[in-house]
Amino acid sequence: MAKFGSEAWLNVIGAKFVFTTGSFVVALCTLLFGSLDLVNGHASFIGLSFAIRIIEAIGNAGYLTASYSYLAAEFPSTVATVFASLETFYGVGLIAGPALGAIFYHIGGFSLPFAVFGVIVGVEAIFAYFFLPSYEPTEVDTQNPFLVLQVLRVPGILLAACTIVVSAISTGFIAATLEPHLRQFNLSHAQIGSVFMIEGGTYAVFAPIWGRVCDRLDTPEIVTMAGSSFMLVGFIFLGPLSIIPIPTLLWLSCLSLVSIGIGSGALLVAGFLSGLKIALREGYPSNLVTFGVISGLWSSAFALGCFLGPSIAGYLYDHVGFRKATWFCAGCHTVTIVTTLIYIVMYRLKCPTEPPDLFSEQSASTELTESTKLLGQTDSKLQQNRSV
Repeated sequence: MAKFGSEAWLNVIGAKFVFTTGSFVVALCTLLFGSLDLVNGHASFIGLSFAIRIIEAIGNAGYLTASYSYLAAEFPSTVATVFASLETFYGVGLIAGPALGAIFYHIGGFSLPFAVFGVIVGVEAIFAYFFLPSYEPTEVDTQNPFLVLQVLRVPGILLAACTIVVSAISTGFIAATLEPHLRQFNLSHAQIGSVFMIEGGTYAVFAPIWGRVCDRLDTPEIVTMAGSSFMLVGFIFLGPLSIIPIPTLLWLSCLSLVSIGIGSGALLVAGFLSGLKIALREGYPSNLVTFGVISGLWSSAFALGCFLGPSIAGYLYDHVGFRKATWFCAGCHTVTIVTTLIYIVMYRLKCPTEPPDLFSEQSASTELTESTKLLGQTDSKLQQNRSV
């Protein structure tokens, strides 16, 4: 997935091409997936399902990586705020997607939801082709190539990627195990769906708030610690943990999902901004290449967590039950809090004063002013030499 964010794609082919091509691939695969009910044979259905979803994932990686790169390039001084605003729409999609899918399925069967959303994504790709700006490769882009593995050698960026993985694992854990955990309350399908909407709705509300906070802080890792703390509290009382001598309560589980939604927004927003800030602080150029690699890394980390979360959750739920299984997520967030605190202390001891915001408009303006002054001084000296 992160390969789409490397220089070989965003810099050579262009972010606009990657975005539009990825969107068209997703649209086409969505339409094809909706036609799978026409396939005869169990093996053929399974094989084509996997093939279509794999190709769709490649397209999804392309337009996600390019979109985050556009975000960092177009809004350099408010990256976290704009990123969080986009994540709000992601949360709205998590809420509205299942509901709209159910409505279209009731109207037209299996194929209609995929047909509708496939057409919507295709139209969006056409608009993107005509209205998105194009970025031409620069001399700096071609002289300073670097890979994702090279970026991951930076401890702060590796920590940011791990926090994104942990957040996605937690989300996947809930998606896989919350419904069987709620069966003890004999809820209707509509009520269970409403409970699932709590985390996504809270995420959509609080993501922009965390974005504003990150833009105002010099150290986004503080937001990471706050987010993991909220998620830790949520997983302690979601079951609750097996050591807590109280039964499972529906209202307490709902409050726990609110806490988890708040923490998830903090981790995902702070993880992206922290990785970008650290990359620029380490000397990587403030251009589309850097934005693409960090964007691709964020997408890959999130996808890895979404894969690991349900897999681990299903195994633990089958073997130890929900209340003991939540120990895993609680432990992950405890480790995240401690590791982030150690990183902050070590960085402060090494660099007591925070460097300037390397991708802010004010910083860029200052550099441009200094360059203008230097050119003016040089031009004055040349005129003096000519007069002599």
